[in-house]
Amino acid sequence: MSALESPTKKQTAALETQWRAVSRLEQKQGQETRQMAATRAELYRLGISAGGGARETARITRETDRYNQQLAEQERRLRDVGERQRKLNAIRAKADKMRDVRNNLAGNGAGMMAAGVTTGATLLAPIRAYSESENAANQLAGSMMGPGGKVAPEFMKLNKLAIALGDRLPGTTADFQNMMTMLRRQGMSAQVILGGLGESAAYLGVQLQMAPTEAAEFAAKLQDATQTT
Repeated sequence: MSALESPTKKQTAALETQWRAVSRLEQKQGQETRQMAATRAELYRLGISAGGGARETARITRETDRYNQQLAEQERRLRDVGERQRKLNAIRAKADKMRDVRNNLAGNGAGMMAAGVTTGATLLAPIRAYSESENAANQLAGSMMGPGGKVAPEFMKLNKLAIALGDRLPGTTADFQNMMTMLRRQGMSAQVILGGLGESAAYLGVQLQMAPTEAAEFAAKLQDATQTT
């Protein structure tokens, strides 16, 4: 336009139209720049680098794979629990059937024989439970034996806790004494067990229908993996 001696009105109007278009583009660019800055700030606030899309995608993929593996492990444990429940139901059904057969025994002699078997089993049960508890207590004491064959003083507290759990929860005293021994073998200290891990493992076993020793191993590994109390 400056090179023209006398630009026409049409040329002048065209130039003004172009200036207006450039002005609109500059305004639009400013809006886009501000929006991009706000988006980048939000991504950084969420812990995502705007310049590392490939790296973040790989991280999210790894996290997803890890969660999928955890879900698969939980599903496997649920299937194991269901299988144990099925076996337990089968054992109970068999025991009920045997009890019905015993109750239907005819004749005085058969009745006396059934009564003798029942009485003998009743008398043997406490003896067997006491023997199992003594053996389990010895195993627990062995797991807490230090230099010179000296048993740690916390043994009495752990044994007392096992007896209390055996009185409150399904299972015998020996079951929970063996659970304490398993926790010790998993590297758990007596202080940690007495501080709540022992009781938590016992209740975990009840909830998941796991044997106390299996629940102890699972709880110890869970605590070690998550570093939680």
